Amino acid sequence: MRLSGVAHDITEQKRAQENLRQSEQRYRSIVEGAQEGIWLVDTQWRLTFVNARLAEMFGYPPEEMLGHPIVEFMDEEERGVAPAKMRAREQGARGHP
Repeated sequence: MRLSGVAHDITEQKRAQENLRQSEQRYRSIVEGAQEGIWLVDTQWRLTFVNARLAEMFGYPPEEMLGHPIVEFMDEEERGVAPAKMRAREQGARGHP
């Protein structure tokens, strides 16, 4: 009868996982505790994330906003300039054009 095995030191991997977990926890705390509305969109400009403050500002539960085009939550004036801003963002512009 033979027995063979391999041992790996996973100390660094565990440390990296813990650091990542702590970083994610800090991020979540900042975003969810912010007094500003925060939203993220995908490449089709559909909402993929909204924080609780933004949902409160618009009067919707966050889960009802997800998947909807960002323009659904803009006023008429902003809808008029949104396409140009979106094109600028797609070309790498940062901030508010």
